[in-house]
Amino acid sequence: MTDDTVKPVKGLVIRTEEEGALSHYRGLRNQGATCYLNATLQVLFMTEAFRERVLLGTPCDTSEILVSALKELFEELSSQDGAPQSVSTKGVIKALGIQNGNVDAHTRDKASGGIGAGLPLSLAVEAFNAVDAVDALRSIFALCEQQDAVEHFLEILEKAGPNLAEVFSGTMRNNRVCSEGHTSHDDSSFKSIPIALNARDGTSCEIHEHPAVLALHLKRFVYDYRSHMFKKNECPVDVPLRLSLQEHEYSLYAVINHSGSRHGGHYTADIRSFTENKWYCFNDSYVRETNERKLKW
Repeated sequence: MTDDTVKPVKGLVIRTEEEGALSHYRGLRNQGATCYLNATLQVLFMTEAFRERVLLGTPCDTSEILVSALKELFEELSSQDGAPQSVSTKGVIKALGIQNGNVDAHTRDKASGGIGAGLPLSLAVEAFNAVDAVDALRSIFALCEQQDAVEHFLEILEKAGPNLAEVFSGTMRNNRVCSEGHTSHDDSSFKSIPIALNARDGTSCEIHEHPAVLALHLKRFVYDYRSHMFKKNECPVDVPLRLSLQEHEYSLYAVINHSGSRHGGHYTADIRSFTENKWYCFNDSYVRETNERKLKW
């Protein structure tokens, strides 16, 4: 969410599908289970202050590779001149060191070509030696591994440097009261605030320094000690389109959605354009107009 006290604001939440006419916005190709990254990159591109800093800024030495890749990607997403609808994210994937999208086409074709053609796995593997088969199949399984959108959102901001991360940066104050009534506090910086859906601890905290864009992360996965596995809390959450925090007012402009389980599923993003004030659903290569009435958590 963005702070309206600065200028018309926006807001970001992480949640859990699409409709409407195709839009003029360009999608991002799925490079192999990279929907989590596509949704995150579209939100960053549609964040006005962040986009401006990427396109106009000069990267420092430590962030040069990533910022240059982001700038190239944002320039492609901004271009409408006869370009194909979807854009590749390979530059950003390489800059982040993500292995999902880096399996070369020849290896991928060798490992999956026979399977995709309906042949048994054994026949597909016989096309090349056992060592190649193991390496290629390991790459295929890595390619299909879903990763976390929030983790990569934070990683991009960390690696992009303080100038870009400042858009989302704030300070949280944790307040404590001892048994004798004495109070104390400590401050910590944040770029995203995790929100537990069933919080029970008694620690109180408040935003001490408000960011221009407030990112909230709904923690839907909790560890179940009976089954010894993470389970997803599918309960609906009422998220307001406007949020007032002290003298700061934020308006919702982006939602990253997740459907599925912790180990498999799909990410999309619903985003309100800051130029048209219309909502769009970004689903990898496809972008369609949607409506805020469909934003249900």
